[in-house]
Amino acid sequence: MLLRFTQVLIAAALICLGACSSVTTPHLLGEPVDNETAGRLTGAWLGDESIAYSRHVGRGEFRLASTKWDTAQERFVLEESTVFIRSHNGALIIHVRTDESDEGAGAASPEYSIARLVLTEKNEIILLSPAIKRFIDAVKAGEFKGEISGEGGDDAAGGFFAGGPTTVHLSGTKEEIEAAFTRERITDLFTIEESGVLRRVEGVKID
Repeated sequence: MLLRFTQVLIAAALICLGACSSVTTPHLLGEPVDNETAGRLTGAWLGDESIAYSRHVGRGEFRLASTKWDTAQERFVLEESTVFIRSHNGALIIHVRTDESDEGAGAASPEYSIARLVLTEKNEIILLSPAIKRFIDAVKAGEFKGEISGEGGDDAAGGFFAGGPTTVHLSGTKEEIEAAFTRERITDLFTIEESGVLRRVEGVKID
């Protein structure tokens, strides 16, 4: 659900900017993916309706691109974006700047929406959305430092299940958030119930 090239990759990741619920943090969690994983993530990927291209430019930073038809101009338009993919406790976490800025990771006051990425042996990318209610419960229980805003801010159960957008902002330090993201909690906090799948387009080189 984030729509920018991302109409494929981020939309599939169900990361939301304003229109739906999301989990955000000011930190890039975990460490940059290793070169082998980065190589596997680089390439052309087929979503439900579009092909997206990804290229690793270093330290877990990826450039994404796709094209769409502009009816008014009668031409194809290139859409580009940047995401950061990092590894923590055996899981891949994808980070997207919520201000839609393509500035680097060192830019002042960044904010990232997060989701989990699973790279399968069948050359598929499965993107798992945050389980918002579980994150709300974790913040209220003190497992994470954070704030809840939007429909679920005052009444998590009623607001969230009423379908209104909710943002869970994890405001702890990078070290605090990473400590709470154990292997077991990562599995529990990102859900396959609203996942997106991308399949590699073989034979396409990204030079």
